[in-house]
Amino acid sequence: MYLTLFLVAVGFGVPAFSQSSSSSAEPGPESDGFAVEDAAANGKQTHRWNTDEAGVVMHGYDPVSYHSGTPVKGVKAHSYQWDGVTWLFSSAENRARFEASPAAYAPAMGGYCTFGVVIKKKLDGDPTVYWVHDKQLYLFLNEEVRGKFAQDQAGNLERIRENWPALRDFDPKG
Repeated sequence: MYLTLFLVAVGFGVPAFSQSSSSSAEPGPESDGFAVEDAAANGKQTHRWNTDEAGVVMHGYDPVSYHSGTPVKGVKAHSYQWDGVTWLFSSAENRARFEASPAAYAPAMGGYCTFGVVIKKKLDGDPTVYWVHDKQLYLFLNEEVRGKFAQDQAGNLERIRENWPALRDFDPKG
């Protein structure tokens, strides 16, 4: 709410913004310079992933589904543990695709709001408010924030490249 009030107070408009502008349905292993490191395998404590209380990423949405059509929720029967968190998938096929290349399907900035990273904050990413660009999945807090990001996509992509390394392991909950 604070961010929404801030955006309204400073007069940010909300332009139209396409949900998907991917050049290919298949994601790349390292898109937009956001290499995904398996922190759990390296013995690191991390707050890299935006999870719920049960340790589930993306509010339970299937990350593979964004690259093949409309995003859908996953189910526990097709869950997978990777990088210390739980990922849910809508099918065994999507789970297998993720298992083969998790970094290719994991959302940028750990599933936190992309524009939040622009302003150096870790905010919740809503999996229904997203953008697939150059094979990389980006989540946003809400439509208004996604619209603000769209006003300067190139500049904001550069800002997240600059800001994410310092925010990656920061615990936003305390």
